[in-house]
Amino acid sequence: NDDNNNDPDNQYSLDEVERDLKHTLGNKLPDKNEILNYYNNLPIECDTKSDTSIQTHESNIAIQGVLLHSYFNVVTEAEFGFGENYLQSIFLTEKIWKPILAYQPFIIVTNSYYLKALKELDFKTFSPFIDETYDEVHGYEKLKLIEVEINRLCNMSIEEIDKWYWEMEDILVYNCNHLIEILEKSVDDIHSFLSKVKVMKLTLKEILDLIGLDKKDINQHCIDFFDSCDFSYEIISNTTDEFFKIVKFLDSDNRRIGKDNLLIWEKSWERNLESLATTAKHFGSKFTFYLDEKFIRFSDINAELNFNRFLSICLFTKYFEGTDNIYEFGSGSGFNLITLSDIFPDKKLFGLDFSKNAIKIVNKVSEMNKLNIESLYFDIINPDNSLKLKTNSAVFTMFSLEQVSNKFYDFILFLLKRKPKICIHIEPIVELLDENIFSDYLSKKFHIQRNYLNRFLPFLQALEINGLIEIIKLKRIKMKRSNNTECVNYIVWKVK
Repeated sequence: NDDNNNDPDNQYSLDEVERDLKHTLGNKLPDKNEILNYYNNLPIECDTKSDTSIQTHESNIAIQGVLLHSYFNVVTEAEFGFGENYLQSIFLTEKIWKPILAYQPFIIVTNSYYLKALKELDFKTFSPFIDETYDEVHGYEKLKLIEVEINRLCNMSIEEIDKWYWEMEDILVYNCNHLIEILEKSVDDIHSFLSKVKVMKLTLKEILDLIGLDKKDINQHCIDFFDSCDFSYEIISNTTDEFFKIVKFLDSDNRRIGKDNLLIWEKSWERNLESLATTAKHFGSKFTFYLDEKFIRFSDINAELNFNRFLSICLFTKYFEGTDNIYEFGSGSGFNLITLSDIFPDKKLFGLDFSKNAIKIVNKVSEMNKLNIESLYFDIINPDNSLKLKTNSAVFTMFSLEQVSNKFYDFILFLLKRKPKICIHIEPIVELLDENIFSDYLSKKFHIQRNYLNRFLPFLQALEINGLIEIIKLKRIKMKRSNNTECVNYIVWKVK
């Protein structure tokens, strides 16, 4: 009857206990009344206080109670077999580690050659202080030998068993220290392994903190896009190796922003024109990234592209909602314009670029998909002063001012005269880097070496000091390809 069982965790009925005993013991099954008495008294606690309740394997009495008030330990391991044909497996569990950590000699009730396995792990056992011939036999013969040895030890006087115990001091201390060494090495190995393969994932809150926005700044469109992306990554633990790769890359990099820019970009967008692809070919997460002061590798090859797109979507929805027209200068293949078209299908969108192939891509994609996008020629370094911006317009650049070095002044003056409602620039801003930090120093070295955008932030700050503009938001985003500069910093400003 289950009601007679005092163990709330015991799920077995009396019939099931009898069945299992018969399976194990065969014809040597105890008397049914003996089984019933045993069953009704479970759990059986030895030498514990009456108010102690053992409910889990992690009971505190394991070390603090019984173990420290006894001379030896009879360990009943997880497996014990009867019969000649029983599988004599060796299964070491936490049960053996407890007496070792408590400096206790032990007798093991388990399958054959368990002590032999401990010796192969460089532990010491207790022969001749304990007769360990029981380790080489099994079943009832083993139990009889163990019973004889337990009775022998229990029949010793306190003086005799105390002397017996301290004669094994060297063995007990050695075993405890050896186990601690094994455990510490195991923990170190696990930590080392996890540091190499641990997979993390950017949460919505983490990515919003990274880009300097709150959940109240975004809408459901942003959340839906985030949910569609895989921003899982693994942390790369060997930072020395990664920094060495960056230094080697900087030593070999010979690309510079200059007069061949147009030729380079015409060739680049020509590849996209052939397939009408709007994603730049140089995007992809085969790279190592430096994210918030740690080296990582994204699981999804599109993670970098999706990170940039999530950032732009959030900024678009926060700042462009109240405008009627949006101009992207340096629009390339129109990737951002298509994103804008998804968010604001009723707004008029303009893509401006100095590459004829880029202009062709945008106009063809717009025509094929019946989008409200128009692409025009525009050179940021030499602005066309005949171009007028429609009223209530927004201006946007992404990685295009990067390519003009310090030749942006005429473009900013062009914007000041046309007074757009809001301007957003997602660009590398070298002045935000701290060259006293090694990773920033390398980023700045790369930035200057490539001759990327410089003096842009100080110029806007000077315009603000003179009352011509208001800088609404300036944000450094600590995410970049490991050997590059930080490209996704952003400035939001408006003309006063």
